[in-house]
Order: sequence, then structure tokens, then C-alpha cells
Amino acid sequence: MRKSELIQRIIRLNPTLPEQLCRASVEKFFGAITNRLVDGGSIELRGIGRFFLTQYAERTLRNPRTSGTFVKERSATIRFRAGKPMCARLNADRHRPLTKPGHS
Repeated sequence: MRKSELIQRIIRLNPTLPEQLCRASVEKFFGAITNRLVDGGSIELRGIGRFFLTQYAERTLRNPRTSGTFVKERSATIRFRAGKPMCARLNADRHRPLTKPGHS
């Protein structure tokens, strides 16, 4: 689901709320998550999961094609670990046919 689709679904489920309020709420929510991760923290959404950073130190790598080496600077990547309630809910529907994302 894209952010715009999420906003449209919130608007559809809450017809009494102004569209601008729904849009601003979603933007602030994702902004808060982004800011927390940029500051080095993690975000836990109870029942859904946890977003956190994995830090990688600077290291020397080898290009197998040229056998040359290069230094990859330290970096971070965002990880997500699903919570137990989310995993349980997903696995409860085992009889549901698997579909590719976007083809439901």
C-alpha cells in the first residue's frame, strides 16, 4: 500500500474528518518515525512490529571482476521485525491463496 492509498482509505473510513486533516496526520506520523530513526532510535508499534537501524562499520571490499579493492563507508539500513500478534494473524489465514503484492 502506498502512502496516498493509506490516506484515501483513512478518508473513506472517516468521512466526517476533513481530507487535509487526514493527509496531515499521515504525514506527521511518518515524519515522526523518520525523525526517530534519523536520531538513532527505534520505533515500536505494539501488535505490528518494530522499525530499527542496523549499523555497518567501514570495511574494505574486493571487486571480484577486477580484483581491485575499495572502501565502503560506514552505513545504516532500516530493518523491520514483525510482532507476534502480526505473525499470528498472518499465519492464521493459511488457507488463503498466496498472491503477488498488488494482485489481490
